[in-house]
Amino acid sequence: METELKHLNAVIREKKKRIETTKWIIEKCQQQESAMKREQAALEKRSDLMEKVAQVEIKMQETMKYRKEIMAERVKGALRRRALESRIMALRKVAKFWKAQSEVRSGEFWREELRPISSMNDIHKAVLKPPFFPNKECGSGKIKRRSSEEVASVDKQDN
Repeated sequence: METELKHLNAVIREKKKRIETTKWIIEKCQQQESAMKREQAALEKRSDLMEKVAQVEIKMQETMKYRKEIMAERVKGALRRRALESRIMALRKVAKFWKAQSEVRSGEFWREELRPISSMNDIHKAVLKPPFFPNKECGSGKIKRRSSEEVASVDKQDN
């Protein structure tokens, strides 16, 4: 009986070792499983964050595209405005020129004509002769016209 008792004690020790080993293995498996769950949760969280980052990047690209379009429109507007301003300045200069030339257009200013030629000897005397001269004595601002005969008679009187 004693041998059986020793044998049973040895079996019990063996079973206790197995139970402890099994408990240790179960504990390690549970630790590994919880570590895998934490890792899986971290991966899911990371993938969610990566999706959010991708969405933010898409929004940023759209915003940058929109900003580029706005800047392009502003540049085009500025160029159009500068072109129009230069056109306006040119038109103002032209208008100012034509306003100053209104006397020429309306015929109030004298014009030049060739002196009539009566013989071949007079051909050397064919020079431009203005039929009307501006009157310097006019105070109204308009130009009065005088004929060349009137001017010649005034010149003769001065001599």
